Amino acid sequence: IISENRHRSELMNLLALERISDLSTSARVIVLDVIQCLRMTKIPDLKSEAEEWIKNIVVRTRGDDLSTLKSLMDTKGSVQSMHKLIYEDVVDNEVRMQLLSHIKNQAAIQQAYTTMGAAYARRRLLKGAWRKILSDVDDTLLSSGGRYPAGIDDSYPHHCLYPGVSCFYKELDFGSHPSVENYKGVWPEGNPGNMVFLSARPHVYKDMVEKSVFSKFEKMIHVNNLHSMPTLLPGDVESGQAYMLRGDYEPMALKKFRNFKEYYSIYPEFTHVFIGDNGQADVKAAEYMVKEFGRKAVETIYVHEVQNRDLTFGYTQDSEKLWKESGIVFFKTYVGAAIHAVTTSKLIRLTGLRRICIAARDDFLKIEFKNAFQAENARIELNTDLKRANEILVKNNMVAAPLIPAKCLYPVGTEVYTRFGKGFVRRFRPVDGIYEVVVEWYKPRNSEGSSVGTNSPMNSPRVRPIELTPTTNTPAVGLRRNSLDKSLEQLENSNVEDDFMLPPSQSESRSPEIISSFDRMRCNPALLYLTLSDLDTGKKALKKINGGSHHGFYKGRRSRETAEHY
Repeated sequence: IISENRHRSELMNLLALERISDLSTSARVIVLDVIQCLRMTKIPDLKSEAEEWIKNIVVRTRGDDLSTLKSLMDTKGSVQSMHKLIYEDVVDNEVRMQLLSHIKNQAAIQQAYTTMGAAYARRRLLKGAWRKILSDVDDTLLSSGGRYPAGIDDSYPHHCLYPGVSCFYKELDFGSHPSVENYKGVWPEGNPGNMVFLSARPHVYKDMVEKSVFSKFEKMIHVNNLHSMPTLLPGDVESGQAYMLRGDYEPMALKKFRNFKEYYSIYPEFTHVFIGDNGQADVKAAEYMVKEFGRKAVETIYVHEVQNRDLTFGYTQDSEKLWKESGIVFFKTYVGAAIHAVTTSKLIRLTGLRRICIAARDDFLKIEFKNAFQAENARIELNTDLKRANEILVKNNMVAAPLIPAKCLYPVGTEVYTRFGKGFVRRFRPVDGIYEVVVEWYKPRNSEGSSVGTNSPMNSPRVRPIELTPTTNTPAVGLRRNSLDKSLEQLENSNVEDDFMLPPSQSESRSPEIISSFDRMRCNPALLYLTLSDLDTGKKALKKINGGSHHGFYKGRRSRETAEHY
């Protein structure tokens, strides 16, 4: 063993001390990796020598080469990162301070060249933004599905990648320099990337958690869900215990802030963007970051709004003002975050916004939702931001991104139940998921012949009466079975609401399903324009409607306030 250690020391002295000037940046990374993997700083006989090797390699690397060395150390796909090298593997505090001092001095020189507009500093921007993207994992990159203790967001299935998130990360890494258009959204091979994940998951024995996470990252890169291998800054057991045993988020926020503080000391030449959610402690950690380092170091903070803002940990009456001053931006979808990144913070380009819109749509169509109602709610939310993005794209003479079409759960002729009673589906519009439903309802009349009663849906904005008059093409309220053919013809030829609901074809309107549905009606019909959440096909729902308990019909699909609106 002594002989092996002696030969190993002689080899490392040759590489790290005597011939260091002959090693390329990549070769220096390999030598540092060997020191970490063999745990040389933990061997008593090699401890001081190993720390001297590390110091000499880092100190003899300068300028952009040092930035590249650090980035390559962090994109190896293992726990042996630059952060671990300086804050764990180097035990001697004096050596650690010397390393951090060298890094800080080199960063100051780089920033000075950038301020002066030096040629090599301009060439640096051709490769992408000089920016580190720090992100949470649960409810930010992947949906927790509402599973404790990972997170609270149940709008998407468990472990589902949020639509557009990976493309958003990549565009932030590209930046807004005009030269990035040469890449056309494809991350250049050999570029290490600048992704960092701040996780609350604690470090445990033999890096078990980290190895599992990096295995998932490798799979995501293989299927193009991540553009580069990220590094990982884990949490600790103490903050995890405080959260799970006492429900205290403060230790978790402080741990993420300490991780960022240490990480920033390694990359002071970079600006940083933090992306998290408001389900746990990310917002409080972000407040600490901005308070300590200011907006020059932390450009913008994007917070995925998975619950109401007033439920965010640490919320006070002054929080909204503080968030605005700190550059903390809340968003529902990553298309919405991209809109802010283009229009306000100027972090990405317009072409990047369109690529994010396309990617979000493609990602959404790949998701296997738990049920149709979860899918429809997510589709409506994402389409809302896609429409906003398209307004910006069209205004700048760019092609709008396609919206996500709705899936027709109830085909034409399906008998459905609504709050206004039983009816059948007449038409469906995929662009916004609206069903045109013919509903039968009893219309009581008083002595003057006027309609009375609260069971009439005529006051609803989503109802169109079927009225038959000789002077108009509008279909009839007094529709009876003996006037079926005439009414169907008028329904087909009517131009009322054509801009809202596409007219059916003649074969569709005369189909057996439509005719038999009219035959089953025993009273006056009306047309209703409803979403999927307003419909059901079960008999239990009909009993609730007929019994007057309308709120039970919307349980789990719409809020009580939305039900009362109808």
